[in-house]
Amino acid sequence: MLISTRGRYGVKALLDLALHDGEGPSSAKAVAARQGLPEPYLEQLMGPLRKAGIVRSVRGPQGGYVLGAPARAITMRRVVEALEGDVTETGCGCGGEAPDCLDHTLWKRLGEHVASFLEGTTLADLVEERRLSELNPVYYI
Repeated sequence: MLISTRGRYGVKALLDLALHDGEGPSSAKAVAARQGLPEPYLEQLMGPLRKAGIVRSVRGPQGGYVLGAPARAITMRRVVEALEGDVTETGCGCGGEAPDCLDHTLWKRLGEHVASFLEGTTLADLVEERRLSELNPVYYI
């Protein structure tokens, strides 16, 4: 499974919203500026995230986007599937359990492991990791 720019940018945008949770709605322009993302592309990503209930849009002059649920309740599987589709899709191309597809089981099992990992990782986990890394910077020489 390959996570496209769509998935990576979506996760970055959600992490930004989670880090600024409680500060009110964040505009797509503000998120894009903080994360170095193209604003028009970010706006396109918010549609599927809103449809999946991961974000909510707030209208008005101080409007923007907020998380649609607590960060602890938003799994990375839910996010990636909203943006990329089913994470358990196999890479063998046989379209199912074809009797002559020798590698189908391998790709199916890999997809299940990816799904399990993403299901076990929440947006709150990423926020915590981010905050810990800011408290304990790593220096390279």
